[in-house]
Amino acid sequence: MDATTAHDVWKILQDAYRGSEKVISIKLQALWKEFDTLSMKEDETIQIFFDGVTNIVNNIRLYGDTIEDKKNCTKNLKESSTKIDHIGVTVEESKDLSKLTVIESTGSLQAHEERLRRFFRPTPRISISLQIEILQQWRQ
Repeated sequence: MDATTAHDVWKILQDAYRGSEKVISIKLQALWKEFDTLSMKEDETIQIFFDGVTNIVNNIRLYGDTIEDKKNCTKNLKESSTKIDHIGVTVEESKDLSKLTVIESTGSLQAHEERLRRFFRPTPRISISLQIEILQQWRQ
């Protein structure tokens, strides 16, 4: 491979790092499958799930395919865990999804997740020996 112009060098580098058209096609198929099957785990936060979706979307775009923000928003709203699924449905019903940005949809879910976290924080447990000590001091 003799490169005589900057364009030729760029094409060689691009093929070396991205792969041939066939390799790109196969990578895109795998990325789309990963995007379509991705769902939020019950113990996962919105931010972690959103980061995973964003990573896949960025790779899809890197390999030259396009994905609309609407599809990305819908993925974030529909694949949320069961504990906040009702918020995703509310956002879908109350907002125009064609105008909704990924940041707005994720922000709505994160705000509700934070409220849930605030109200349902597990109460700290104190050891039995500490409870006995407190009781003894109280009785004195």
